[in-house]
Formats: sequence, structure tokens, C-alpha cells
Amino acid sequence: MGKRTTTMQGSDLISYMDQKGLLEFGSVIVKSEIHRILGIDYPPPEAKATHAEFKVLDLQIVGATDYVRNILLGEGKAFTSNHGDFRIPLPSETRNYVDSYIRAADKKLKRALKLSRNMPTTDTSVSNDDTTYHILRKQEQLRQEKTRQSHLD
Repeated sequence: MGKRTTTMQGSDLISYMDQKGLLEFGSVIVKSEIHRILGIDYPPPEAKATHAEFKVLDLQIVGATDYVRNILLGEGKAFTSNHGDFRIPLPSETRNYVDSYIRAADKKLKRALKLSRNMPTTDTSVSNDDTTYHILRKQEQLRQEKTRQSHLD
């Protein structure tokens, strides 16, 4: 049997959560359950495992939980981590996560704009003006969405 992909592991995790009724707002799935479902067994300290070995295991968790997060986003639910445990915030808390995503996107767009305005142009690259225009359009779309969301609250 081949190695299971993070998509397969994520699918296992979300199936387990569904079976246990853990896909509702306020549900918590603890770290030890996630490790068990994904078949992750961290080496004991005396095993003197390498950093790379721990990183592989951590990336498995990240991949599987990202899969769950993306499924839940499609249902209007966030999926947050706190010291290794995961939780689906209540609807009253979800707005904070929307705002956080918008702030993060805006920060990245500002960095993209700074880089775009200062990068050298070459004959083979898209012109800086076109790139800048697209970034500014995205920023405006974010502002409009934030305004629209604030009117819905």
C-alpha cells in the first residue's frame, strides 16, 4: 500500500469529524485525536529524532487540517488552531476571521505593489504599469467587500 496523500488524510479527518458530530459550530477536536486519525506517532525524546523527521510529521498535520479548513470555509465555518487542538468558532466569532483574512490579503497586496513599482522591467515581463493596475484593482475590491460586509452586520 502506497503512502497516503494529505488529501486522503484530510478526507479521513473530515469523515471522522462528521461521524463524531464535530463539524458543528463550537466543536473542538483535540490534538491527540488528530494524531491518531492521521496515524502520526511522534518519536519519544530518547529516540533523538532529527528536525527533518518532526517536520515531515508536522507537514502531514498541516496538509490534512488545511484540507478540512477549505471544506469548512465552503460551509461558512472557520477552522482554527490553538496549541495543537482545533476548533470551529461560533458564528459570532467568525466575523473576526473574515476580517483577519482581509487584513492579510491587504498586507500582501501592499507588498506586491511595492515590489511591482520597484522591480526592473524587461522586454519579456508584463509591464509594471499593468501589474500595478491589477494590484490596485484587487485592493479596491477588498475595500468594497469590507464595506459590503460591514453593512450586513
